[in-house]
Amino acid sequence: MKNLLSIPLIFILGLLISCQDDPPPVPIPGAVPTDWVDFSNLKIGQTTTFILYLSDCSQLEEEFTFTGDTLVLEVIDQNGQLHLQESLTRGSSGYEPSNEAVRYPVESKDGIALLPDRQSSSLFFFYANDTLRLNPTQTEPLKQDGCQLVLDKAPFIGNDIGFVSDFAFGDVHLKEKIAVSCEPYFDLDAYLLYDARHLYMSHKIMEERILGWIALQD
Repeated sequence: MKNLLSIPLIFILGLLISCQDDPPPVPIPGAVPTDWVDFSNLKIGQTTTFILYLSDCSQLEEEFTFTGDTLVLEVIDQNGQLHLQESLTRGSSGYEPSNEAVRYPVESKDGIALLPDRQSSSLFFFYANDTLRLNPTQTEPLKQDGCQLVLDKAPFIGNDIGFVSDFAFGDVHLKEKIAVSCEPYFDLDAYLLYDARHLYMSHKIMEERILGWIALQD
């Protein structure tokens, strides 16, 4: 994250695109599919599909929309090493058959997931730590303040780890999740929401505009 050019193009494009004509699927909370990417026990072929949402911090309900764009996260083998692969699905903004999927190495051990080269990831690019702690021994209680998460009214930034009981706006609603924050970076504020096994949300805010990916559940 040395400069603005390291921000994946899909993040920038997502701030500009509008809702598609066909109604997109809605991620209603439910049973987690058995073949989701499990960061505690990675296996080739595990797949999680995320849908893109857009909103505005000043108008969380009025401006909320699912765009219909979907991103598939899959565990693959590349030269004998586990990698995560991100690919936009056909019909998504920015999808081109000739576009190569984004791939980066991943490793899971001792309650952590290692992501050493995630700069090109649409989900993890803002996270400045190589290590995602799946079972943190200490977390700070988080509260929702509009489109953001806060630590007792203090900014939630700098790779802090917290726990949020409820995070809801528009058609997004997650409960009982671990959250990690990004380093202060231009006007970007961002979080990952997950549990001991799965990633549920990658939530980004830039100049009041919200762009995020939320996992599609059964």
